Amino acid sequence: MGETPAEVWIDKELKNNHLMDILITLPGFGKILSALEALEIDDINRFSTPAKFASYCALIPSTFASGGKVYHGDLISTGNRWIRYSFIEASWVATRSSYYCRAYFERVKYRKGSNVAIVALARRLSEIAYKCLKERRVYEERPYIPYRR
Repeated sequence: MGETPAEVWIDKELKNNHLMDILITLPGFGKILSALEALEIDDINRFSTPAKFASYCALIPSTFASGGKVYHGDLISTGNRWIRYSFIEASWVATRSSYYCRAYFERVKYRKGSNVAIVALARRLSEIAYKCLKERRVYEERPYIPYRR
């Protein structure tokens, strides 16, 4: 099966992009999604923490506070919608291709439902991507050890 025109363009224009080389190793990321992420992130050093990167990716809930109580709502509307889209799409694929991602998804799905679980997995993938890009290393699958009390 031949490559699509988009994949040909990616091979030609982004062959020296080191971010793409790292992102393509993440579970759920192929050539197109990793190219989209690499172009949208540009420089990972703009973000000081994984939480700030997740905020830029629009993968955090909105927060409302009144009368000393804090409520969390839908995902924030500000942020980069293309990165949010690619992390969520990659999360669906990662649940089928990665044992770690599948176990994390199932654990959250049991408590909160599948839509909340996929967003939680997308945020986890964004934190993993941040660490890998900061340390300039490829992703290595490690066994998932659930937290037990």
